Amino acid sequence: MYMSYVLDHRCSDINDDNTFILTTDADIVFQPDSVEMILDLLCRDSLVGGVCGRIHPLGSGPLVWYQKFDYAIGHWFQKRAEDVLGSVMCCPGCFSVFRARAIREVLPIYA
Repeated sequence: MYMSYVLDHRCSDINDDNTFILTTDADIVFQPDSVEMILDLLCRDSLVGGVCGRIHPLGSGPLVWYQKFDYAIGHWFQKRAEDVLGSVMCCPGCFSVFRARAIREVLPIYA
């Protein structure tokens, strides 16, 4: 619902093809070049609607070990396999960039 608010009320007069929305979790630390790299992927192909960045948990201990395993399977292996099959089913909100046009096209269906 918040994407509907952002696109319909805060960004109603924008060019959807040249507008990108970055989503992150509150505890994500990233460098500007990370955003530039995923924006570059979106700019290369206008049919791409979203790109998710690869994240790495920091710290040590059993919980972080589990997170690393879970991210390795869920984010790195599964997302890559989906890409090979032709479509990534979901970009996690922890560090992703979406094309405004792609969101606006599916918003009436899923919101």
